Amino acid sequence: MAALSNRGSVWLLAGEAARAILDFDAALEMAPADASLYFNRGIAQAKVGRPERAIADYTEALRLQPDFAIAHHNRGYELQRMLRVDEALADYRRALELNPALKASSDAIERLEKQRQE
Repeated sequence: MAALSNRGSVWLLAGEAARAILDFDAALEMAPADASLYFNRGIAQAKVGRPERAIADYTEALRLQPDFAIAHHNRGYELQRMLRVDEALADYRRALELNPALKASSDAIERLEKQRQE
C-alpha cells in the first residue's frame, strides 16, 4: 500500500494525475480507512477535471479524519469553483478553526466575502 501511495504521489508531482488515480485506487483496496489516500486521490481527481469526485474523496477523508484541515480547505476550493459559495465558506472556516495558520483558507474567505460585498 505504501509503495502505491508513494508512486501515486510521484505521478501527481510529475503531472500524471490519471496514473496517480490508478495507484491510489489500488492502495485504497488495501487500506480503505486511510484518509490520506482519499485526500491524495481527491487532488488527482481535481487535476483531471472531476470536481464532484474530488469533493467525494475529500468528504470521505473527512469522514475518516474529521480534523483534516487541508481536506476542508481543498473541498472548499472545489466547492468554490462550482459556485457553491456558502458551502465553500463553511469549509474554509472549518479549516481555519482546525489550523489557524492556514493562510490559503483565510485568503479565500477574504476574497469570497469581498466579492459578496461588491
